[in-house]
Amino acid sequence: MIFIIGNIWFWVLMCVIAFLEIYFLEFWDEPGEYGEGPNGTGATILVIATFGVLFFLGSNKEIKEFFLYIYNNPGRDIFYFSIYIIAGIIWSLFKWFQYVLFLKREYQENIKNFTEESLKNSSRERDIIKKIPNPNALNNKGTLFTWIFYWPFSVIGYILNEPLKKIFNFIINNIKGLYQKITDKVLADIKTPNI
Repeated sequence: MIFIIGNIWFWVLMCVIAFLEIYFLEFWDEPGEYGEGPNGTGATILVIATFGVLFFLGSNKEIKEFFLYIYNNPGRDIFYFSIYIIAGIIWSLFKWFQYVLFLKREYQENIKNFTEESLKNSSRERDIIKKIPNPNALNNKGTLFTWIFYWPFSVIGYILNEPLKKIFNFIINNIKGLYQKITDKVLADIKTPNI
């Protein structure tokens, strides 16, 4: 038995599972109505596989006791599960707001350079301007379910992803001139060969 609850291999497994869950929920690019979304299927398969690994290669006694505890304490479990789901619903509302805000910014970025003249001459631009994002919650039930059910991993992934991305974008935007000066200086002595 490799993955006995509490030993080093158990904790290594739990860390790997946590990182994979965060990857599936926050970094996975699964095509959706308006682009990417979380991979709820992968996250669910991973949870089931984790219980399987722990049962067959680890502490099957503890796994049995866990499920027996749930079976023998339905009132308490329903209460805790309800609290968990309420927290997930609150998180999903926040994530949905962030998602719609992202779609709005993306749309505004796509059309910011359009002019009345360019719209007259370009059917592509007219098509883009007509496609105002309006995601429907019913068409995104899988994404919403994933945010509700796996909210702890989604929160951790969001905290790791969004603020770090903003910090690095801020840094790069403020020192991009230095990067360009380095590039210009290093490449200044290159001459185009006469061919």
